[in-house]
Amino acid sequence: MTRLENGQPLFSVVILLFNQARLVEEALESVFGQDYSPVELLVCDDASADGSAEVAERWCREHASRFTKWKVIRQSVNRGILPNQLNGIRESRGEYIKTLAADDRLLPGALSCAARFFAGNPGFALVCGGFQAFEAVDGTIRLGERRPFPKNLDFFTMEAPSQFRYLALRRIGNMAPGIFARRSVYERIDLASTGIRLLNDLPAWLLATLAGFRIGLLGQDTCLYRRGPSSVSQNISSHGTRTGRRWRSDILKVYERVILPNLDRLGPAERFHVRYKGLQARNRLLNANRPLRWLAASGCLLLMKVMDVYSLELRARSLLGRFRSPGSGIP
Repeated sequence: MTRLENGQPLFSVVILLFNQARLVEEALESVFGQDYSPVELLVCDDASADGSAEVAERWCREHASRFTKWKVIRQSVNRGILPNQLNGIRESRGEYIKTLAADDRLLPGALSCAARFFAGNPGFALVCGGFQAFEAVDGTIRLGERRPFPKNLDFFTMEAPSQFRYLALRRIGNMAPGIFARRSVYERIDLASTGIRLLNDLPAWLLATLAGFRIGLLGQDTCLYRRGPSSVSQNISSHGTRTGRRWRSDILKVYERVILPNLDRLGPAERFHVRYKGLQARNRLLNANRPLRWLAASGCLLLMKVMDVYSLELRARSLLGRFRSPGSGIP
């Protein structure tokens, strides 16, 4: 464990930067304003074309005394969100790691809150803080939905195997803005081998829970995540056909390289469900421009949907108003 200055573990903040020259300083200022020390700051620029790296480096030089170490890491070619993130994590030296999109902001006290949680809960290697959507309009901050949603809170009471099943079957939405991790998570899981470029959150949590790492919940909001056209996950269609295809390819890789090889972790009806979802993802990727093949595959998928007992059971329980009790696992 890396401990410096006051005996506290080093906290590495990895900022993921791509064409955010106008906004990156806001993210950097939110790290500067944390009350935790020591902090290592790494800005990972994925071959920006708008001078983002220069803006970040200038800011870091001006505020160097605040950080134990800082570095701007520049990619020569655009590699995608996940490879850029992994590059920063490999360069980091902290016991705790927080990745932050360059257009998001940490809230005051976020790092110290996560550090206290890890110190008091040695059985957890990942923890999710609350986070809230925001938009900046004419200098005014407009806040939106808060996550995690109440309907997902049971997820954080489950053990790691049940959390894997939940993520594989039902998803929980984007947790990335609120996630803090111990270094041991990234040392144990092999995200690079998935070949995924854009979808950096779901495969990480699936692999982590497969490895036995349970995801906890902080009782505090820790981040604001920006709603806007720059977000790939929120606005796939606005990023062009190529990006859309890469996104669909990543979703298929999640099924083929993470979920389907671990069918033994699921029950019979659950296995059928994820096979159906995997074939659906394959059809969307490979047959999008082949109308006849798409129609033929869609017909087969429709039949599978009718036979998908897991989905039918979920719908029936929803209609009957039956809810599972906390910690009971997947319904």
